[in-house]
Amino acid sequence: MENLGIDGKLLLAQLINFILFFYILKKYIAGPFLKFLNQERQNEREKEDLLGKIKKGEEEILAREIKLKEEMKKQVSLALEKAKKDGFRLREEIVEEAKKQAMTIKDKAHKEIKEERDKLYRDVKNKVADLSFIITEKALQDYLDEEAKKKITGHILKNLGNAINKHEN
Repeated sequence: MENLGIDGKLLLAQLINFILFFYILKKYIAGPFLKFLNQERQNEREKEDLLGKIKKGEEEILAREIKLKEEMKKQVSLALEKAKKDGFRLREEIVEEAKKQAMTIKDKAHKEIKEERDKLYRDVKNKVADLSFIITEKALQDYLDEEAKKKITGHILKNLGNAINKHEN
């Protein structure tokens, strides 16, 4: 081999150097580096899993939020509808109460007017009777005696009462 320019001792030394280099490289450099790479890959997978879980959690939260908003809208709509119904019912009750009060006031006013009218009729009747008596007495004072005056006055008052009663009816 020497003819080819290959030195056996040098080749053996290089082979030993290569084996030592391979052993050292594998044990101290490649092994820890592969462990480091595997660890990084595992960490990367864990990060991806966590990111997936976070995205899934965010989607669930968004879905819940949308669902809660819809539920809240429904509840608000129901509350508004109930408030409207209660408002209409209350309005109707107030209107009914106002109508009852108006009828009470109206009836009371009619009653007071009737009482006033009856009182006025009685007063007018009494005044007409008194006036008739006075007129009759003055007109007949010189011509009739006391007994005749009483008969005529009684007759006038009787006829006047009948005429007033007919007029009231």
